[in-house]
Amino acid sequence: MRLSPADIRELRDALDRVGAFERHSGIIWFRFAAMLCVSAALATAALLSPWWLTVLLLPLASLALTIGALYGHEGGHKSLSTNNAENSLMLHLAFPVLGGLGAVHWSAKHNVGHHGHPNVIGGPPQGDPDINLWPMATSTLDYEASGPRQRWFQRNLQGWAFWPLTSLLVFSMRVESFIALRRHLRTRGADRTFWLDVVSLSAHYALWLIIPSFIFGFLATFAFYVAVWLPVGLYLAGIFVGAHFGLPVFDGTGDPWLLQLRATRNIELPRHLSWTFVGLDHQVEHHLFPRMSHRRMKVAAPIFRAWAEKKGVPYQSLRLWPSLVEATRFMERAWNEAPVPVSPENATEGIAPPAACEVPGLVEVRAPDGLLAT
Repeated sequence: MRLSPADIRELRDALDRVGAFERHSGIIWFRFAAMLCVSAALATAALLSPWWLTVLLLPLASLALTIGALYGHEGGHKSLSTNNAENSLMLHLAFPVLGGLGAVHWSAKHNVGHHGHPNVIGGPPQGDPDINLWPMATSTLDYEASGPRQRWFQRNLQGWAFWPLTSLLVFSMRVESFIALRRHLRTRGADRTFWLDVVSLSAHYALWLIIPSFIFGFLATFAFYVAVWLPVGLYLAGIFVGAHFGLPVFDGTGDPWLLQLRATRNIELPRHLSWTFVGLDHQVEHHLFPRMSHRRMKVAAPIFRAWAEKKGVPYQSLRLWPSLVEATRFMERAWNEAPVPVSPENATEGIAPPAACEVPGLVEVRAPDGLLAT
């Protein structure tokens, strides 16, 4: 099955008719501010409480931080507003300032790498960095390229070690953010994009570590910083991996639209949990139209499903817990599973991939004919 520009235009027109590309920046800014207030209140209460209450409050503060930081994902994809400056402001406030995650690193890793090549083995520039998980293996290619000790780990420990290791995700991304900045400085110089990230990341460490150290001391401040951010990695993994892990891993891109559908699933959530995912339970809709506001995805979902059934293409979904179980089973067996081959003839000519981002200084993944402009 191949998708043509006419097939994508048909979907786009159906979405236009129900206002699926409307923006809701006001309510999103309100919710972002609310999450900042909630996380600050919970973190303060945790600091001032007995140890047993601190243990209960810290995971709640981490959850509020995770939700707040996810609004940066909206700004990074320019789905918050039609105003580029407003999108950039949300991106930098939510990611580097609040979360310590560099916008330069995130945009290259997620918008260009992951969205351009979901579940494609090999890492950037032609693969998905989200399945490039050293020291783990997500295919036989990773396993074969590993040393003897790493292979033993992948065969025997990778499945159960995966979730504990995800708690380190936010700290590894902090290190990667500085590496990405150094690479940006070397290749593109100290441009506006570089300095925005430097100032934003400096604000993060000043607000979270330097200033509080004068009040509580460095060791106590650092311990609290680690304790509140460790659960965030676990939460983020719970949000992201269920959408892709357990689905096929490919050795190439082929048809860029069919790849999105084959490598992505929605997560079925009850209403009281759905809002905490900030639209990332609707991963199919998000991967095909990344600039669609998360607040319009519920309206768009029935149209996507009907269109997929009509065209005979996948539209995959699974409840949250089964998706996490499947992701865990995938990590247990991935070292022994070869990637699915994608031959050149599977590529669709004349149709651009979904528009992922528009970031200064980075290659933009977008349709040049304006098919996906929102």
